Amino acid sequence: MYKKVSSDENFKILENLPGDLKDILFLPDTADHIGNVCEKFKVPGEKISLVAKTIGEVLSKTLPLENFQEALEKEAGLEKNIAKNVSDEINFRIFSQVRESLAPAVPKAQPEEKVSSRPPEERRPKGSDFYREPIK
Repeated sequence: MYKKVSSDENFKILENLPGDLKDILFLPDTADHIGNVCEKFKVPGEKISLVAKTIGEVLSKTLPLENFQEALEKEAGLEKNIAKNVSDEINFRIFSQVRESLAPAVPKAQPEEKVSSRPPEERRPKGSDFYREPIK
């Protein structure tokens, strides 16, 4: 699903994050949102830290956003319906604020060269051009 990173790698990742992701990762409001959402959907106390860790992995871009709900089910051990509700609510309260920064980088498209399937010597007409009208 995603690559587990060591503590050292995690610090390097955090150093290179865009400013808005760093900000939201360490805002007290983010922790409040996580606590409120977990309380709202009755996430067991021992699993709240796993939910917070999974959210941190999304914000640090080590877990793709599209895998968030699945990770809540597998890594945090939430039931499918609870994971869906938590995922939707966290998407609304936290991830929506940094949606652009969470989007995967799209490589810039290279201009396409028009390439003929015929070799260069076959591209030129042979003989005289009978379509041209004589200049008078």
